[in-house]
Parts: sequence; structure tokens; C-alpha cells
Amino acid sequence: MFSRVNTAALIGIQGVGVNVEVDISSQGLPGFSIVGLGDSAVRESRDRLRSALKNMAQSQLFQRPITINLSPSSFAKSGTHYDLAMAVGLVCASDDDLATSPMLESSFVLGEIALDGTLTPVSGVLPLAMYAKNEGFQQILLPQSNVDEAALAGIDCYGFKTLHDVVLFFREGGGKGNGNGNGNGNGNGSGATSSYTFVPGRTHGHDTTVLPENTNTTQGNGRFENDFMDVKGQDMGKRGALIAAAGMHNLLLIGPPGSGKTMIANRIPHIMPNMTMTEALETTSIYSLAGWERIAHSGTTRSGAGIITRRPFIAPHHTSSSVAIVGGGSNAMPGSVSFAHNGVLFLDEFLEFGRAVIEVLRQPMESRKILVSRSKRVVEYPASFMLVAASNPCPCGHYQDSQKECLCPPSAVLRYRSKLSGPILDRIDLHVKVHSVSVTELMGEHGNHNNATNNTGNRNDSTEMTSTAMKIQVDNAYNMQQKRFAATAINHNSQMSSAMTKEVCILSKEVHSILHKAVDKYGLTARGYDKILRISRTIADLDQSENIQSMHVLEALQYRLTD
Repeated sequence: MFSRVNTAALIGIQGVGVNVEVDISSQGLPGFSIVGLGDSAVRESRDRLRSALKNMAQSQLFQRPITINLSPSSFAKSGTHYDLAMAVGLVCASDDDLATSPMLESSFVLGEIALDGTLTPVSGVLPLAMYAKNEGFQQILLPQSNVDEAALAGIDCYGFKTLHDVVLFFREGGGKGNGNGNGNGNGNGSGATSSYTFVPGRTHGHDTTVLPENTNTTQGNGRFENDFMDVKGQDMGKRGALIAAAGMHNLLLIGPPGSGKTMIANRIPHIMPNMTMTEALETTSIYSLAGWERIAHSGTTRSGAGIITRRPFIAPHHTSSSVAIVGGGSNAMPGSVSFAHNGVLFLDEFLEFGRAVIEVLRQPMESRKILVSRSKRVVEYPASFMLVAASNPCPCGHYQDSQKECLCPPSAVLRYRSKLSGPILDRIDLHVKVHSVSVTELMGEHGNHNNATNNTGNRNDSTEMTSTAMKIQVDNAYNMQQKRFAATAINHNSQMSSAMTKEVCILSKEVHSILHKAVDKYGLTARGYDKILRISRTIADLDQSENIQSMHVLEALQYRLTD
């Protein structure tokens, strides 16, 4: 007797089809073997299945030789989500009617089974469900706790509490309920019916934005809980944060301790544009794969439908290893660069990170993905993040500080700054110096109070530097980018290729002359030239200007020419 059940493996966040083939021989001594390059979690499923089916009065299945093959056998399988597919295959292989049921061919099955037959939730459900949808399966059967997440993929989902309910569901021929639905109970002859939760696949436009829950994490007065209004002075730093958020540009903040670098970085996610549905599904897939406990440290939230609604904010400690940052380990799991996908990777005390850790950022910053290679597997993860780095200018932190003398010898300053190599610095779009906060600024007498006599025509004027006002500017700039890139797969100016940059960022003769002189005088690289064009385009978008003007290029240049 033979049956085949459809499921899949995950390589990164991409699904790969796996057929669970079950053969129960009519002759031979009792035995139970699982082949197909399964890891220890897969091999241990023999004991879980034996106990679960015994508690369903199906122990007679194990009185015959059983062989389960996870096909194809050309790559390793890992995880506990194969349990339910193997259990369904065992039951169907013992029943000729079930083994040839068309429903078995059209269903995608995944889930872990406890010893008493209860179905327990598994990780990686969303990317697996997206694979099932793309492959044309009609429905997915899985633990009830995972049903809302799987429905995000747009496929009909049936959630079950126990293996017994799944078996009854197949015997009844399936069905659809309203929320908590019941089968007809006419297929097994016992009068029992299966209990399940049916959630139809959710349809959504991939270009629509996802509105975060509790977007206005405000204090009831129209301001954010973490508002740029709280940052005293630092108009230059806040302007840099505004440009970075509008175009998803990498940002480096350099300044003495206590000047507000971390405060600025922590407030950037609140002014960033809302994620599109495509971005939200990509980000949700990564956290689904790695386990939802990761979300507690991401600065984001998960809606009632199971989708991530805020751009992640990942801030690893400076003692983190290269593997923790880019991913790896024995299972080639994602790292911080992938958890920050479509969000912010904040590296505080940037030059306190090991030089090797800083250098591994080169490739993901450029390609916006990371390839994790291990002896047994090669996995690709998305890593389109906005790097925000904050650093002191020297070990003591007061190099060129107007308020406190630097105590570091020149050799110590050079050695400290040598961790930041030219290639890494070239990949960071905006280099912003922040200064020590004066007593006048700290006491609120200048820079952050609402003074009606201020010159409101100045783009850097502090009256505009509240999170609410900055969010409006960012959204307006983002809308221009959405229209510009409507026919492409990108959303932000920073994601433009070199060829697209030259096509989009058209300069007048006057502006071209200014940029030509700057490139020639300061010896900017080709990458630096492209980044100036992209930053100029973002600044023009903030001004709602269709054309890049000289003031946009000049402002972009000042963020690339800091020493």
C-alpha cells in the first residue's frame, strides 16, 4: 500500500517541493524507517508519530514494515513541519480509498504533532504557504495556530487542533466552514465529524501600503512617544535623518558622546514610509522562518492578521560576531542584516565593532541580499536594509570638539578610524557630523521651541523638525518615488542601479558643471558620484521638485565631503 502527500522544504525563505512517499508492506517484520536526508528532528518524528497514532487507536499500522521517503533525496531536510504530512501519508496508505483521493493531490500539508496527537505550530509557515499558492495547490492543512499567517499567502487554509480531526477531514472529503467549521461526518460511518477552522486566502494588492497598528504611538497631544522634537539642537543631524528616511539612504552620524546620535537613530523608523504589501510579506517571511520570538527585539509589531506592520529596527550590540550580523551557523539561519530587511540596521558605537564584522557588510550593502555558504547548504536571504551607524570621532570621543579637549594622541585617532575602511565609507550615502549640545540648546532656548518669529523659509528650520511634520515630508517624497518607479520592482531612490540613476537623475548644464568640478576636485569614486545623484534626487523629492537643481546637488555634496 502506497500514498503520496505534498509538502515542502525551505531553503532560505524559498520553498522547494517535497513529496512524502509512504509505503506499508504486506510482508516482512515490523519496522519503521525514514529516508531522504532528514536531520535529527525528522528522524525523531518516528517516535512522535508512533505515539500519536497509538493514541488514535491506529497502532496496528506499525505491525508491518513502513518506509517513508522524503523525495527528492538530493538535499537535506530539516524541521518538524513534516510530521503531519507523514502521519496523513501513513493513514492514507492503509486505506485504498484515501490513497487515491483527488483531495490528497490538491492539498498541501504541514505541521508538528505532539505525542497525544495535538497539532503544534511550526515556524516558516508564510513562505511555505506562498510556495503552495504559487504551485497551484487548492488548500493547505496545518495547525490551527498557524492558519491566520498562512492565509496571508492567498490560499485557502484549514486549521486543525488534532491529528484525529485531519483524518476525519480526509474521510469526509473536506469542506468549508465559517470561521470554526465542521465537516459533514458522512464519510467515516461513525457519525463523528471533524472540527477545523477555515480561513479563505486573503487577496491584496502588492503595491498597497500596510498601515501600522497604533501608528500614532502618541501621548495624546499629536506628538510621537519618541519624537524628533525631543532632540535638542542637531538640525544637521535631523536633516540627514529626514533625507535618509525619504530615500532609504545609509547614514553615518559622527560626534562626541551625549550629542544625540542614538536619539536621532531611534526616531528614524517613526518617520519612514509605510511598507508596501510586498515588503511586509517579505519581512514577515523572514521572521516566520526564524521564529516569532525575534520580533520582540525588532522594534516592529504584528497585526491581528499575522503580518508585520512596522519597518524593523535592529540594533545589535558591538560585541556581535560576523555570523550574528550576516547569518550562518550550522543551520544557515538569517542574521541581523536580514532581520532588518526593509527597515533599519542601527550599529551604535560603529567603530567598536570588530573590523572583520564591519567589512562583512560590504556585499549586502551593495547587492541588498546575503549568500550564506556552509558545508552542507548555500542559502540566500534578502538584506535590503538602511544602515544607520553612530560613532565617536576618536577613543575619548572629543576629537575636534568645541566644548572639551581631546586627550587622544594622533596615532590613537588614526588607529581608531582605520577600522572604517574606504570601501565601507564609500557605501554610506550620508556622512553627518553632530556637535556637542550647548547649554542654550539643552535648556530649550534655541532650536526646538516653536518661535513664530523664526524664518520658516529655511528648510533646516527647527520648527519643522517634529516627527509628525517630518513624516509628512517623507511620505510626499515617497509618493513621488512610487510614481517614478511604478513600472519597476524598486520603491526607493537608493535602490536605483547605476544605469537607472543616470536615466532618472537628469542634470542641467549648470548643475552638471558644479558636480563635475566637485568630482574632479575631491576625487570621488564612481560609486560616490552615483550616490550624490541619488541623494540629490531625494532632496529634490523632499522639495517636490521635478528637476534636480543646484542647491540640491550642493546639499548632497556636503554629506559626502566630511573628513
